Amino acid sequence: PKSMTRSFRNLNPLARMREHLKLKLDAFEAISPLGAYCSSADIRLLARACSIRTFGHGQELWDSPFYLVLQGLVSVKDETGAVLCIRKEGTFFSRHASLTQSRLVVGNRSGAMVLLVTNEGRLEEFHEGCSAIGKEGYDALVSTDIAAALSTVPFIKEAQLDAVALRKLGELCSYSALAEGWFRT
Repeated sequence: PKSMTRSFRNLNPLARMREHLKLKLDAFEAISPLGAYCSSADIRLLARACSIRTFGHGQELWDSPFYLVLQGLVSVKDETGAVLCIRKEGTFFSRHASLTQSRLVVGNRSGAMVLLVTNEGRLEEFHEGCSAIGKEGYDALVSTDIAAALSTVPFIKEAQLDAVALRKLGELCSYSALAEGWFRT
């Protein structure tokens, strides 16, 4: 993710658009689990619906079906302002994975750079033009509440974990990019 934070200020507008698209595609490839379901053509359609935005400390993120944290930290807070969990650089998460009654707030002093959906029309184009497998994978990833899914696993259900413990367990199940060589098949 650190290599994904280059500046486009000195580029002409067309070159800036191309570089921005490449950066989004690189982020999807490096961080997102969507590549397991979506073809490169599907990801390209989805990337066109997204933008990379920088948010300042304490600023709330815009509503989006999912987020890729490229730099910084994002705190998930409840309605009282208590931190429920923290999403760090290199993490993919959906709005549902972070609880629907929560707020997403940038948590570190230098802000956060996040890839998120900013164009609903292009998101619809992605959904309409996406392969059946890609659409099914995308829908599952953005609509899954990790805590609810985990609570159906027999040994977790038997442990009768409370909501806080399920959230903490869900943190272990977040989609985080691993450094090269950490996972071998």
